[in-house]
Amino acid sequence: MYSCLIVENDSAFVDQLRGYLAQTTLFSSPLVCSTAIEAFLILNTTSIDLLLLDYDLPGMTGLELLQG
Repeated sequence: MYSCLIVENDSAFVDQLRGYLAQTTLFSSPLVCSTAIEAFLILNTTSIDLLLLDYDLPGMTGLELLQG
């Protein structure tokens, strides 16, 4: 199974993404966080195969996270 991290501050959209991922057996239960700082900490300690990243996050953009 592949690992997935969802970085999204809209909980309704997170629920939709979880539903899509649950329809396949390719992914384990996704990790979820709502800020770029939380994502940065997870990405530095956990191997992630798929990153679903919102652009408009509190504190910094998704692009800034990727560049950091």
